[in-house]
Amino acid sequence: MKQRFFLLKSRFFGVWQAKGLNNRDFICIIRLLKKDTRESGDLEMKEFQYTIRDRMGLHAQPAGFLVKTTMSFPCKITIIRGAKQADAKKILAVVGLGVKCGQEIIVTADGEQEEEAIKTLKEFFEKNL
Repeated sequence: MKQRFFLLKSRFFGVWQAKGLNNRDFICIIRLLKKDTRESGDLEMKEFQYTIRDRMGLHAQPAGFLVKTTMSFPCKITIIRGAKQADAKKILAVVGLGVKCGQEIIVTADGEQEEEAIKTLKEFFEKNL
């Protein structure tokens, strides 16, 4: 039996959402959609998983600090929760994910300074969320 799915993108929030897919399948599809055109031979984006420990979840105040932190890096930084994906440099997209306490997110960085960005964001999440 074929599984059907479709992708939705909200123009206002910049959030991708997939219906009918689990988290890993969604990430694979997003990677296929984003053909990497960088000159370097490294085609893998850097990523890490984190479970939110803050009882309020990823609400406006830490989302604002997160956006401010991500703006210092030129690479594309994305947060994935379930079947939703958001640009980490847009506060409405981050808050629009609706991440609650105990939920797992995946943070990806793709482009220049991606390793530094992932290291900094790991520290940010462990310290603030």
